[in-house]
Amino acid sequence: FPSHDNSAGKFVTGGKTYALIVAPRALGGMPTGTLQWKTSNTTTAGTTSINDGLSNTDAMIAAGAAAHPAANFCNNLSINGYADWYLPSKDELEICYRYLKPTTDANSTSSGTNNSVVPQTTNYEAGNPTQTSVTIFKTGNAEALATTNVHWASTEYSSIFGWCQVFNDGFQNGNNKTYPNFVRAVRRVEIPS
Repeated sequence: FPSHDNSAGKFVTGGKTYALIVAPRALGGMPTGTLQWKTSNTTTAGTTSINDGLSNTDAMIAAGAAAHPAANFCNNLSINGYADWYLPSKDELEICYRYLKPTTDANSTSSGTNNSVVPQTTNYEAGNPTQTSVTIFKTGNAEALATTNVHWASTEYSSIFGWCQVFNDGFQNGNNKTYPNFVRAVRRVEIPS
């Protein structure tokens, strides 16, 4: 899986800059109707970071892997020799949409502000971002992010909801943690300053 084809962009967390890498769909993605954020509507301590999906995922695993199916799936992956996959945070999932948007649909103009991405962004415009130029991530192709339902982020929205993102128009909102939705694992690589 070529690295230039699965890099979603750059972001900052903990004072360090990282490249965000999206897992290949066949190994690091789960279809809708498969995985819940959590098996109950209760708070999970340590999952409120909007830009550090790795720490959110680690907190979910520490609180009980079986109770956090989406994070557990990502945490257990080993792909191409890498075992540091995790469930992306709210801002990391937004980066995936911004740089790997599968469709030509108009964007939701109420989502898109991201202070973690490099460079920082404001809400989407109807026509910006446009469909990705990375062919394998366009709708109908092998790595396209699914557009028929939401993808889970590792960021907790409330005791009942987890953050999620729709990949046809980029809308971000909370969804009931116990609902099964799409999952796409990511990993990060530090970019030296």
